[in-house]
Amino acid sequence: MKRAWKWLWRRPAAYSIASMVAVGAVIGVIFWGGFNTFMEYTNTLEFCVGCHEMESTVYAEYKTSPHYSNPSGVRAICSDCHVPKDWTAKLVRKIQASKELYHWALGTVDTPEKFEAHRLTMAERVWASMKENNSRECRNCHSYEAMAFEKQHKNATKVMRKALDEGRTCIECHRGIAHKLPDLMLSFKGSLAGVGVSAGQHIAAGPRGVSLTDAEGGDLGRLLPGAPLTVVDSTGDLAQVEITGWAPKSYQVIITSALGERLSYAQLGDAGRDRRRIVEEASDLYGEGWEKVTLRGFAEKSALAQGVKPVWDLADRIYQSRCGSCHAAHAPATYTINQWPGELDTMASYGGLMGDELTLVRQYLQANAKSLLKPKKPAAEEEGDDL
Repeated sequence: MKRAWKWLWRRPAAYSIASMVAVGAVIGVIFWGGFNTFMEYTNTLEFCVGCHEMESTVYAEYKTSPHYSNPSGVRAICSDCHVPKDWTAKLVRKIQASKELYHWALGTVDTPEKFEAHRLTMAERVWASMKENNSRECRNCHSYEAMAFEKQHKNATKVMRKALDEGRTCIECHRGIAHKLPDLMLSFKGSLAGVGVSAGQHIAAGPRGVSLTDAEGGDLGRLLPGAPLTVVDSTGDLAQVEITGWAPKSYQVIITSALGERLSYAQLGDAGRDRRRIVEEASDLYGEGWEKVTLRGFAEKSALAQGVKPVWDLADRIYQSRCGSCHAAHAPATYTINQWPGELDTMASYGGLMGDELTLVRQYLQANAKSLLKPKKPAAEEEGDDL
């Protein structure tokens, strides 16, 4: 080897330059091969789930998804969805991933609690990127052109054809297909915890609702998200609050927003029903008897909100995110208070809307729905009707 090297350098200059070029090319090929091999290794499932942050969270979720196991036996791994096939775009993505390594070193999401606290931010970043590139990685396997619409369920065909006509992209409708959707409730910033509360202050039940108890801690019932409350007194971690509303005489364990309207503010137990104070009685348009009632009890400040606006702002964000992904979300005033529950329950599962989020969004839509009570016509118009 030494003799060959000496021979190369003893040749004329032209041969020496050619030799250097050849050696450089060999070194370049070796470097390029090693670099590309390492790049491909970072695309493997084993590499992606090699840290416990991924293994105990998104990997566990992914293994329950159809991308991991399905009737066709075709598996999409992490890189199929998150790394471009085009080499230049792939290199850009790898450079961007250096930020992820930085946060790994800092331990930003090294516990399940930290991961959940950052899940929404991480998810929204991925959603925005996929929408911007027209769901490029999804289209490596899926395309409108290759779909056999006649083999799809009729509802799926209707939605997919509409999406095709409107130029919508995969991620707008298929969030949560491989990983658990973020808990948007964690973004709520309107809690009364740590905030001064005074008698007479108007507040609201928070986005998860709140239990109402008596002075001894006995259960009175549950206040639903957004229920308007008035502070009676504030002591430690509890606030004594008063709620006012209407209840049908035939079903006295609820308190609703208005006479004849079925937006529930509270669901009461027997003790709560017995402690109500009746202040007025009336009948609705159908002759059913109603009672206007008030009820006082204690609630944890951490579950109360500084008014209804931050509660409804969060509800609208969830509604737009979950229900506005497959189509434009209907304005709350599209339906009446009594129509919204049925309409929402029909579509909720398509957007992954369930649990506390479903309850919150239902309350928001009903509270801002078209009223059942028709406004009274001005006197001049009423007189004109008789002509």
